[in-house]
Amino acid sequence: MSDKEQTAARLPRVSVLMPIRNEAAYIERSIQAVLAQDYPLDLVEIIVADGMSTDGTVDLIRQIQATHPNIRLLESG
Repeated sequence: MSDKEQTAARLPRVSVLMPIRNEAAYIERSIQAVLAQDYPLDLVEIIVADGMSTDGTVDLIRQIQATHPNIRLLESG
């Protein structure tokens, strides 16, 4: 087993919950800050809970999801 696999085997999975509404100006930077952490990304799940945004926030999140399958979008309404 490689060092990376051994480290991952000891670390727990982490979920980051981001409740948001109308955050188009900031959501990409916020998600990128989470993705930039040194924790193994295969153990990180980002859950974005949108509260009926009307400013294009959901579209931005979907674009980011295209390259980051560990991001989940929960939409209300």
